[in-house]
Amino acid sequence: MIKVVAKKRTDWELGHLDHCISLSLSDIKKNEPMLRATCFFWSNTYNAFVFRQGLMFPTLADVHMLICLNIAGHINPFSLLVKPSFKLDSIRTGGWSQYIISHKTDNKCMSDKEHTTFLNMWLDRYVFCGHACSPTSNYLSLAEKVLGNSKISLGKILLGALYNLLNRVSQHLMQNDTVPTITGPWWLLHLWLNLYLHNLAAPELNNLSFPP
Repeated sequence: MIKVVAKKRTDWELGHLDHCISLSLSDIKKNEPMLRATCFFWSNTYNAFVFRQGLMFPTLADVHMLICLNIAGHINPFSLLVKPSFKLDSIRTGGWSQYIISHKTDNKCMSDKEHTTFLNMWLDRYVFCGHACSPTSNYLSLAEKVLGNSKISLGKILLGALYNLLNRVSQHLMQNDTVPTITGPWWLLHLWLNLYLHNLAAPELNNLSFPP
């Protein structure tokens, strides 16, 4: 990690990734009961939370303000379906720690392959919080795009993944199905809730009275 930071910090700053990568090191605890309770207010029709005060929903401005990812530019989803230029032995590595060791080189100069390997891990484990508990190559093509194009709108892709997460959980709740463990960029929803609803989520007990 130290080697990657030392060699690629400038590239991350140009690609608007530095703040989000630093944020990945913070210890954000998943409050799953709060996230599930919030999803009861999500409407798949409006793509918004239906609160008493009106409709609220995460925006691109929120993404840029909270994590500073690039939100400008056009996205062609089909461009992310291309095969990556190389393969990773991710399934048989034996966990994330072994994944890092297996793809680490002793060279002082970091190759694009090693950098892409790191970005794939970062996107899979810390940004999109994929379904698998072990390393995958699901985000390898996106990692190559991020590496080769500093103007790619990663913020738009992340916001779309958040909306997909909210729609999936909301659908399970409406059908009274058992909601599976929340996988996806739940941390972004967590930050957004703390930004706009912190007074409601954690009221000042000294100011409360009974009966309300």
